Amino acid sequence: MTFGTQITYAKRRARVSSNSLTITTTDDVVRQYLNDGVTEFARRTGGVPKEEYLTVRPKFDLRTNFAIRLTVTGGVNALAATDIPLCTASHVDVSGGTIASAINAQISNVAAISASLSWASTSWLFTLRDNASAATNIEIGEPVTKTYINAGYHIFGKVGTVAITYFEGNLPLDCTLETSLPSDFLQIEYVEWDDVKVRAAPFDIFLSPHANGTPRYYAIKNRQIRLYPCPVQQYKFLIRYKAMPADYATAGTDDSSECPLPTGYHMLPIYWAEALLLQEQHEYQKAGTALAMFSKGVTDYAIRENNQNPTLFPTSQPLPPPKVIP
Repeated sequence: MTFGTQITYAKRRARVSSNSLTITTTDDVVRQYLNDGVTEFARRTGGVPKEEYLTVRPKFDLRTNFAIRLTVTGGVNALAATDIPLCTASHVDVSGGTIASAINAQISNVAAISASLSWASTSWLFTLRDNASAATNIEIGEPVTKTYINAGYHIFGKVGTVAITYFEGNLPLDCTLETSLPSDFLQIEYVEWDDVKVRAAPFDIFLSPHANGTPRYYAIKNRQIRLYPCPVQQYKFLIRYKAMPADYATAGTDDSSECPLPTGYHMLPIYWAEALLLQEQHEYQKAGTALAMFSKGVTDYAIRENNQNPTLFPTSQPLPPPKVIP
């Protein structure tokens, strides 16, 4: 809901104004109150159940003091060992393509050679290529300038020398595999990677994920879900979560749509809208009755959900060994 819409409803409920340019009919108001009822239900219950298949995307950080020492031997692009800072402006949680563009600009500015860095979105690898010569050795090493951070492993996943015209890295060590959660996300219930449950873990283990492998842990921050260890390829990534239903249009274009709440609880938004309309008419006792019916339905739903999802499952326990009496 926009700030302007909030002003409209605040005026109406305070009887400062009965209508607005965006609220033209009584039905529009009732539709919005029904939306409010759905939202309040989701807020009190933590959301309605939903599931989604996600795609992980490598994200990178790049700082102005990240650097590599680049040497090119042979060909017209020969370059004596040179420290190359990888960017002029810091980047946080950006794509591999953004990183490649930033580093390409620096190679061109600092080294003044015809070389290019590319990012493969399928294999998740950076490749530095000599564009001008077929007889080239490319070496990526540690910068000698003490104020620089060695970014060879961070970005390329390896350092060293290759006797060909391109230097292909491994999966970068400081790469974080994460993706945005759905826009209606409220709270997580269950996470699977390749049909295996992934467990929640403290976010501090994800700060510098220097490990690749099958993800066994996840963490959520700022509506991003991050995996650890970093996977080396995409597998089935399923989340079950609680969602906030989207509002229906108050113009009537969604009037034929089904209520997004679970079957058996479709009356609850009606009780909520009824209470708000009665309050407008100063029928506070009747409004209180409608709110009580709404609250009772929310409580019934919460109890039913909790009973269907016990936190402990029965497990078999071995019998203790019999006591031996000497």
